Amino acid sequence: EADMMALGFSQVSENIKYIRDPGPPRAGEFPHAAKGEQLGYRPMVPDDDLVAQYPDIFARMTDVYERAFAGRPDIPKITAEDREKYYHQPDSGFVICMRGDELVASTHFQKLDQEVLTTELECLRKHWGTGAVDLVCKHLIQEVAKRWNLPIIAYADKSNAASRRAMERFGLYPVQEYFSWHRTFTPGSRSDF
Repeated sequence: EADMMALGFSQVSENIKYIRDPGPPRAGEFPHAAKGEQLGYRPMVPDDDLVAQYPDIFARMTDVYERAFAGRPDIPKITAEDREKYYHQPDSGFVICMRGDELVASTHFQKLDQEVLTTELECLRKHWGTGAVDLVCKHLIQEVAKRWNLPIIAYADKSNAASRRAMERFGLYPVQEYFSWHRTFTPGSRSDF
């Protein structure tokens, strides 16, 4: 660290790792889930019956992901085919939220060795504040507890305060911050390393 700073670099905080201890939902978590249920939102884990009912479910999930993260250029591309591949992996799954026939939110989870990584959580903007996200995450916690009862980990961009607040509302707590090193060079300057 001292060497990097001596070379003119500065640390820039980028991501924060969060963890949730194993177990089902606890009292006080997911405070907006009841509101979502009252508004008719339904969380579920896609299974073969749901895929048969909605053959375009993976394309719908991709559409929600792309619309939810449209303003973020650094988000990786995930195709409907990728999602279908994840669906067929035994240590992977999704939780989605529907209102009527509309898919409004989803998340993906993947069992690693001794923890479960949730890799994305997306919700259409017009459904923010409805309880849909609380329902998806509550259902995710229930599903992980039922399948493996392992800790859940997730990462949030440090600048995304809404995601960080949501994770903390769902029982996750920050455990590690990740940095990158940055240095600005003026046009025509030289580096001596």
